[in-house]
Amino acid sequence: MTVFVVGPVQEVRAAICRTLQQIGGFVVVEASSAAEAADAATRLSPDALVLDMRIPHDHRLSALGVLRGCAVTAGLPLVLLADELTPGQLDDLRGLGVERVISGPLDGATLSGALFRTLPTPDPTIPDTPARAAGVDGPSDHTSEVEIDADAIRQLQGLAGEAGDDLVEELLALFATNTLDTLSRLKDLAAHGHAVEAARFAHSLAGSASTVGAIGIAAVARHIEDRARRDRLAEIPSAVDRIDRLLEPTLALLRATRGR
Repeated sequence: MTVFVVGPVQEVRAAICRTLQQIGGFVVVEASSAAEAADAATRLSPDALVLDMRIPHDHRLSALGVLRGCAVTAGLPLVLLADELTPGQLDDLRGLGVERVISGPLDGATLSGALFRTLPTPDPTIPDTPARAAGVDGPSDHTSEVEIDADAIRQLQGLAGEAGDDLVEELLALFATNTLDTLSRLKDLAAHGHAVEAARFAHSLAGSASTVGAIGIAAVARHIEDRARRDRLAEIPSAVDRIDRLLEPTLALLRATRGR
């Protein structure tokens, strides 16, 4: 499944691309403008659009008009990142087929949730694919599978006060132990056809991962929850293995972040 990530700021596009790659099953293509995306769509046939549109509203409407005026992108599912919107501006966007709007600062967990609720189901047969620019055949440099929310762990340290390091280390150790237990349970539940319980355990894992700032793991856990709710249990073990691979490097990055 091909998703176009469109926006003028390269750093924001990179963050969105990493989230999609961590979910897995997406081919991600970057475009710096709506015109570039529309031109590339005739060659690459995207399945969905994610747009960073924190720009003046008239420019936003113009960009959406370009995409909705392109035969290939006219009817595609669309997630839009925007600044705070008035009710009238939101109505304008709905009229152009925007299915979900994320306002305020970009947050990996929030973005992951919006993507799961809006985008088509990713194809589990597609390997992890680096993002690439719309006009370039080779990969870009956004290949990291590990993503964290540094603010989350700093907030935990702030709440801990002088005992911050000890408390955060204890929390990370507990998260690691519980995650491994949950992964084992998820495989067992999937093998025995227990979709409802698998969805519950995956939902709990996504919440605990978000709490410690492991938003890459949270994204994959939501993917597992989605598969369980769709009764597609055969796809769960590979996603469980993905979290297992991500766990140690994610913990290492979270620990390194504590001192920054």
